[in-house]
Amino acid sequence: MTRTHTIQADETLIAVVCSQTIKRSYVRESSFFGKSMTPAEILDELADDEIVAVRRLNVETWVSEDITEECARLWLYAREEKMGVELNDAPDFPAFVTGSRAWKLWKDDLEAEARQPVTRPYSTLNNRTQGTGRAYGEAVR
Repeated sequence: MTRTHTIQADETLIAVVCSQTIKRSYVRESSFFGKSMTPAEILDELADDEIVAVRRLNVETWVSEDITEECARLWLYAREEKMGVELNDAPDFPAFVTGSRAWKLWKDDLEAEARQPVTRPYSTLNNRTQGTGRAYGEAVR
């Protein structure tokens, strides 16, 4: 089934919150009920830093599905668009993002980019200007 919206009209968003202040976990339901949610509306609902998991609940069949990875990916793309994502930004991320596979893959890409020095594979032009390089067909002196 292809989805047009992450949350359809017959579904609601459920956020699992692990609060450090009250030392308890609880479930919070979306304020949107009976209408589809856009990615921006979903991200507004997920503004709490203590959310550890996100589920989509079909209110007709009572079947729920874990969409934490999908929401973490949405969050990372939105953050990248607004202000960029760097390795040292991770402490500012919500818990559902830092614990996601999406962040682990994103982090791997950032680490790989940081390790790669930007160098030219060879310097033919430089050798030619110094007289040490040869053009194709030139005789060796």
